[in-house]
Amino acid sequence: MSIDTESPQPSHNAEAALPEMIEQIRALDAEIADLKDKQADLWAAAKDAGLDVKAMKGVIKEMDDPEKLAANIAGEMVRDRYRRILKLIEAGIDPHTAKVRAVAAHLQGLGVNVTAGV
Repeated sequence: MSIDTESPQPSHNAEAALPEMIEQIRALDAEIADLKDKQADLWAAAKDAGLDVKAMKGVIKEMDDPEKLAANIAGEMVRDRYRRILKLIEAGIDPHTAKVRAVAAHLQGLGVNVTAGV
């Protein structure tokens, strides 16, 4: 019994199409590299503008997965409830306002001169 170790040979039509296919693949690789450069420039601009890039990436993932968004919102609501119970944020006010005040108080405790403005 002999084992055929040669790979299958492409058809003549496939061989004729090979140069064009290679050029198309190379062109796509160049476009992908260009798009990645543009994307990196956008992330750098967002960071330079003072935006939280990690948070932006999380939001993009949530936009692509509504179930994940719903789970994250539900989880945040539970965490806010626990924060109120533990008195980490003030009860009876908007959770976002309470978080801003808590962060401002922490920074003031570190000697940073900030005002919550809420």
